[in-house]
Amino acid sequence: MTLARSYSQVVVGFTNGRDRSLVFRPQNPDEKKPLESLWVDPINPFKYELGKDRINYTYVEIPTSFGARHIRGDFTFNLTISPDKDSKGHPYKYTSKRMYEFAENHRYGNAGTKKDLAKAFEWYYKAAESGHVKAMGDVGFFYQAIEKYELSMHWYRKNASLDGSEGAYRMALLYMYGKGVTRDVKEAMLWMRKAADKKHGPALILLGDIYVTRAKGEQDSVIAAELLDAAIELYGTAARPGSKWGREKGHMIAMNRLGMHYLGQDNHGEALRWFHSGADAGDDDSMYRIGLAYENGRGIAVDAKQATEWFRKAAELGHTTAMLKLSEAYSQGYGVAQDSENAEYWSKQTRNNQEAGEKAE
Repeated sequence: MTLARSYSQVVVGFTNGRDRSLVFRPQNPDEKKPLESLWVDPINPFKYELGKDRINYTYVEIPTSFGARHIRGDFTFNLTISPDKDSKGHPYKYTSKRMYEFAENHRYGNAGTKKDLAKAFEWYYKAAESGHVKAMGDVGFFYQAIEKYELSMHWYRKNASLDGSEGAYRMALLYMYGKGVTRDVKEAMLWMRKAADKKHGPALILLGDIYVTRAKGEQDSVIAAELLDAAIELYGTAARPGSKWGREKGHMIAMNRLGMHYLGQDNHGEALRWFHSGADAGDDDSMYRIGLAYENGRGIAVDAKQATEWFRKAAELGHTTAMLKLSEAYSQGYGVAQDSENAEYWSKQTRNNQEAGEKAE
């Protein structure tokens, strides 16, 4: 069914160099109805998606005299909405990029879309079949989540064969832990290195962690040093701009790893530099480590107030040991005024976190 509405006062905004965001106000100012936002597809400027009271995957046709690039000022025109049809009435063919965006919206509840994992998978699958490389990795992950490992491996291989790092990393994990395949550490390392070579963040860190573990058990000091150097290089690559982290702020983990390495080398100045980088990126453990540095005077002058402030920052992000430190600070009046109520509050938060961790295990 076709729906026609008249609107006035069209406002055009720009979210970036290509996308356009339009807001339509009802022609009747007394009409108690929320504004409706339309997103303009940069790939097809005459394809819109309704915001409030969303009609998913709609094609909106605006008279050519009011083309998307020329809408300005106040006037009245008719807005015709035809679900899933183009201007000629044919089913609209979405690009793989738009299919992937629909999937992401359903998965994470973006752009006013209700979270729906079933619909997310449906659109990931359509995007993957249309050649979208990242979607192939997501389809593999969805199959892995329900333990359909043969199908997940199929999609991970397709992703990796098209230069996708996520598929290589996920296959490495399946081989490493023997999920759906015979455990094969050699094959796991092969795929992990392929993912790391493409600057895949989690692969860089995991490979670095493996090298650190090997270095600790290596009897030959020369080989151990080489392994540590390789690990530091991997962490450094993961921490720098250009590494691929998807939706995660994983680079902060790499920064924390570097800080811990230099702390172990008693290079407190370099350790603090990396902890501050990690803290700036939002890493709670890096914040906690800065607090310890101020408390113990490692690489910086002792400062109880600063120590407690950093413990607070880490605690507010859920760092259990920082919560305990903050509770003790309030109890003892270390860097803050003595406050038994706050001491008990953070002590309780510590216990709650510890219990949650035990249940998770």
